Amino acid sequence: MRLATLLICLSSWGFAGTWSGFLVDSRCYTSMWNNAGPDVPSVARDMDLLLQQCAARPDTKRFAIVQNDWRPLRLDAAGNERAAAVVRPVWNRSALYCVTVAGVRKRNMIFAGPVKLASVHRQWR
Repeated sequence: MRLATLLICLSSWGFAGTWSGFLVDSRCYTSMWNNAGPDVPSVARDMDLLLQQCAARPDTKRFAIVQNDWRPLRLDAAGNERAAAVVRPVWNRSALYCVTVAGVRKRNMIFAGPVKLASVHRQWR
């Protein structure tokens, strides 16, 4: 039994790391992504518009990080709270927030530790 517990703990450590990307509303981004069809390549999408429309806001409840491949990594409940705490004090309607999240990744979800603001990108509205 101890060996099984040790193996489970070690396997989760193998996926620990940090991820950086744009912080978006997870529901909005997933909905907009699927609206065009999941088989449509990102080159055929207006990704800047998608990021602008789904940018993190103070009232966002579920967050995701969009990396260079445009696929979202969702945050767990604790990560959502930490991301909201980062966005609320600095929120600007015309900004995209790039964050770095440390934690454990399982499939497309990050069980988050610290969420840190890396940079703010002003949009051109």
